Amino acid sequence: MIYIRAFKTTDKHIWDTFVQSSRNATFLFERSFMDYHSDRFCDASLLVHDDKQRLRALFPATWHEDDKEIRSHGGLTYGGLVLGQCVGVIETCVIVNAVVQFYREKYKANRIIVSPVPSIYHDRPADDQIFALYRCGARLFKRYVSTTIPLDKAIVLSTNRKRQVKKALKQGFSVKSYSSNVDSFWSLLAATLSERHNVHPVHSLEELQLLIARFPNNISLHLVEDTQGALVGGTLLFHTPRVVHAQYIAASSIGRKFGALDLLFTTLFEQLQARPLSEQPRYFDFGTSMENEGTEINAGLVAQKESFGGHTICYDKYVLQLS
Repeated sequence: MIYIRAFKTTDKHIWDTFVQSSRNATFLFERSFMDYHSDRFCDASLLVHDDKQRLRALFPATWHEDDKEIRSHGGLTYGGLVLGQCVGVIETCVIVNAVVQFYREKYKANRIIVSPVPSIYHDRPADDQIFALYRCGARLFKRYVSTTIPLDKAIVLSTNRKRQVKKALKQGFSVKSYSSNVDSFWSLLAATLSERHNVHPVHSLEELQLLIARFPNNISLHLVEDTQGALVGGTLLFHTPRVVHAQYIAASSIGRKFGALDLLFTTLFEQLQARPLSEQPRYFDFGTSMENEGTEINAGLVAQKESFGGHTICYDKYVLQLS
C-alpha cells in the first residue's frame, strides 16, 4: 500500500535527508534550492510512504493554475520521482499510478509534465519511472540535446580549439576561480545573452548570490582575465558527485576573438581530471543547445561544444494527459 501526502515546510529536514541518500537526485532538489523562487511558483510536491511509514520517494512539482497543469519541475532543469535506493520498478509503477491519481483528484489537473533527471546524474540506474510513465500512457513530447564529455577518457580537442588556446595564452589570458565576484560575470552574461540570443539569464544577480551563499560546495565561478585584470569570459558551474554542469557561459567580443573560453574549459578539464579518483566527477555537461522553446537545435553552438570532445545526451520531457 502506498500513501501520498503534500509537502509541508516542516518536512524540510526529512525531504533533504532523503534527497541526499537518493539514487537519482542532485542538490537542485534540496529545499534551499527549490524554494529560492517560491514567490514565483506554487509548490505541489509530494512525499510517498509505504504501509510501514517508510519514505520511498519524493515528487518535486509545481502547480500552474492557468494551464491546470502539474510540472515536475516548473522552476528547475529537471524533476520527476526521486527514488530511494531500494525501490524497484514494480513499486515505482505503483507509486506513479498513485501520484497521477492524487493530482487528478486533488488538483483536477488536465495534465502532468515530467522532466526526469538524465541518467548521467544517477548514482545508480534509476530509469524505473520512465517505464512507469510509459505504462501510464505518457508520451515523449520534447527532447533537448546536451553535449557531454566523459572525464575518465582522454579528451581530444579539435585543431581549431587547440589553435584558440594558443591565441589566448599569447594574449596573456589567465583563468581564475572565485567564491564571489559574480556581479561582473552576471553583467557580462546578461549583455551576451541579450546581444546574441535576445534572452535574459534565468537567475537574477540576487538569486545567484543567494544560491552561491547557500551552496558554496556545489556552485563555483571561473573567470578568464586579460593582463590588466579585465574580464573576457567565464562560466558558472554546478557540481554534483557524477557531473559538473556548465549552468552559464559567457565571453566578451575580445574573449571570443582570442579563445578565452577555449583556455577556460581546457584548464577546467585538466583540473577535474587531476583530482583523486574518489573525488573525480564522471562527466562534464555543457548543457543544452536548443532554441525556440526546444524546437530547433543551434547547429553552430553544438558543433563548438562537440569540438571539445563532447557527444550528445538528451534532456527529455514527458506529458501525461489526464483529461
